[in-house]
Formats: sequence, C-alpha cells, structure tokens
Amino acid sequence: MRIWVFPSFYPSPLKGRAWNGIFTHRQNKALQQLGAEVRVVQPVMYKWPWPFSMLFTNKSDQHQRSLPRSRWYDGIEIFHPVVSDPRPHRFVKSTYDERYIRGVERWIRRAGIRFDKNDFFLAQYIPEAGLVLKLGRKLGVKTGVMVIGDDVWVEPGRNEGARRFFIQTMMEADIRFSVAESLAAESRAICNAWLDFTIVRRGVNHAIFKPVSQHEREALRRRLGLPQEALLVLAVGTLIERKGWFELLDAFAAAAAVNPQLRLVAVHAGETAISMADELHKRGITDKVIDAAQVDPSGIHEYYQAADLFALVSHWEGISNAVAEAMSSGLPVITTSIPGHQELITHGENGWFVPVKSPADIQSALLTLAADKALRTRLGQAARTFIVEQWGDYLFNSRKIMEAFHQPEAKASSRASQAI
Repeated sequence: MRIWVFPSFYPSPLKGRAWNGIFTHRQNKALQQLGAEVRVVQPVMYKWPWPFSMLFTNKSDQHQRSLPRSRWYDGIEIFHPVVSDPRPHRFVKSTYDERYIRGVERWIRRAGIRFDKNDFFLAQYIPEAGLVLKLGRKLGVKTGVMVIGDDVWVEPGRNEGARRFFIQTMMEADIRFSVAESLAAESRAICNAWLDFTIVRRGVNHAIFKPVSQHEREALRRRLGLPQEALLVLAVGTLIERKGWFELLDAFAAAAAVNPQLRLVAVHAGETAISMADELHKRGITDKVIDAAQVDPSGIHEYYQAADLFALVSHWEGISNAVAEAMSSGLPVITTSIPGHQELITHGENGWFVPVKSPADIQSALLTLAADKALRTRLGQAARTFIVEQWGDYLFNSRKIMEAFHQPEAKASSRASQAI
C-alpha cells in the first residue's frame, strides 16, 4: 500500500515551523510502521524572484515558497510541486483550483509516477482536500478526506461558496475520516445528509508521554531551569487568541495573587499573533511566568513530566493534541467544555471543565486544584488510564486508515444521499 498524504502544513527546517503539522507527521510515521509506503505532497506557490517577491508576497509566504522541490523529514520524503502564480490576477483566466491541479499533474508526469490499485490519496483540511479529491477522480486514485478542526468549525461559514465547496467535497469523497466525533456530526449537519466517517484519533505515544517519579521530576526541573518549589501550571498552544491565552493569563494573574506558589510555564510555536512579553507586562506577572516559547517536538514530553497541572482554555478545537498529551502524562487538566474536549474528559473524573472565555472560572479551577494534591493525583491517574486504555496511540488509530483504504468499495456514495 502506498499512501500519498496531502497536508496543508508539515514540519520544515524554516524558522518557527518545526511544529507545523507535527501530529500529522506522527500519524504518517505510524502508517509507515504498519507497512505502508508514505509520501507527503505539499504543493507550494511559485517563488517570485526579487524584487517582485517584495511586491507580491509577505515574509511568511516567501519562506513557504522557498521550500525545495523535495526533501526528507524524519524518514519520510516530502514533495513540493509548484503551483503557478501569474500576476496581476485580474488578467488571469485560470482559477487557483485549476492551477493547483495542473501543478501537481505536471510534477507527477515529470517524476514518472504511475498509480495502481495500491495507491491512495489522503487529503487533510478543506478546501485543499477538495482539490486533491478532484485530482484523485481524474487519476483514478481512491481518495480519503480527513477533517481536523477549523475546516469544519470555520471554513464553511466563511462565505456561501466555501459552504458549497465543503458540502461537495464531503458528499463526493470516497472515504471520510475525522479526528473527532463532534467534527463528523457537524459535517453531517452542514451537509444535511448522513455521511459515514471513520474516526481516527491523533493518538498519543503513551510510552513517551508518561508520568515520572518525584525524583525524576526534580531532575527535569533542574535541567530545564524550572523552579523546584513552585506549583507549575503548563500551557501548550499556538500563540493566537482562540487558544484562550488572554483568559488564561488574566485568570493566572488573579490566582497567583492568592497563591504565590503558582508559576505558569508557557510553551508555544508557529504563528505568533500575541506578544507574550507585552501581555505578561500588562498584567504584572513577568516574574511569575516562564516563557519557554518554542520547544523542540522531541523534548516537549519533559515539560509535561515536570509540571503539576495543565491548562488549555481554547475557544474551539477539533481535538487538542496537547490536552491528550497532558492526560497521557498523568497531569490533571483544566480545559474548556467544548466539542472535542468532551470526547476526552468527564468533568471531575479525569479532568476539570471551565466555560469558554471565563477568567473567573479558570481562576477558581486553578486555585481548587492547586490546593488539593489528592484531587490532582486522582484526576491525573484517571486521565492516564483513559488515554492508555481507550484513546490509544498512533499505531492503534492509524491502523483504521489502512483498514478503510483496504475496503473493496468506499461507503460514501451509497450513504451520502440519505438526508437527515
């Protein structure tokens, strides 16, 4: 079996991009371990030469366009076909969709690739996944579409055209995957049709994300430069507003004023729409927050192991991989009671829910768990048990992808027309 994975982003050597698509990469490594040949295809826009690049693209876009035509990352080959970008756009007759498909087809021809019944496309994130589906139909390659979060919660509401394209993609996909039951349910509601989904959790490597002894924790804190006597609250998430950083910082500032033992460790990478330094200064908590910023993915588990509790108060998510990793590490988790999280946590049993955008409730949760070590221990142990026994690791969940592709006939066409 050869699986061609089309992600919207993937880890790269570019500055700040080590975390981009890291969970997709871990899933791909699991597919590889299960015997699949995995190739990643991530088309990039044409790189304009200077000085045109200064006129037509921003700095972040220039970095993406600078990726080589092919590269290797951790044992997986990644290809970057070029999509033409003629300017000015108003004089161009072809659409981006047409140029995307032509760019990938051109790369396939030049690479001499031949597809057969053992080839499959796995496309992640709409709208790009819809273009891959069109390509798969044209080339006769069975295509699975995987929804992961914003492509369901945000993209269809962008405009009417985006909603129609989402519906078309979902209705026509050979196989549908989702990282969460809630995303599958919302997709059905948007399409007003019963759609079969294979639920493929991201999984957690619970052999790495695991609790450690008190002695090991103390050693980790020394090595990471974290205070030994503090009660450490860990937060891991992209530095954007919807991850709930403003509410968390407000709540932590209030909680730390009551319990001076509290310290916050902030880990973040990728997009930076918020200045952490400015936000800490505004709240007067610069001395109470350790801004670890970007941590290499290979070492992030040590921060979980060094912490006492975890907090992520997102406004919405598909499934938060960070929450699952914290639970696997045996940490009590404070998080928002949003779809996705509700598939991971039962309030008061293996985690602690707070309402969205409610600093007062977050403060209360921080103080409650900080004051009750027995409660923290009970929640953390139950969280670990849930991940190991029910959620599964990447191998367990990636096996579902291979099983779905092995089905002789995709179920989509026979079930998509039944209205709900």
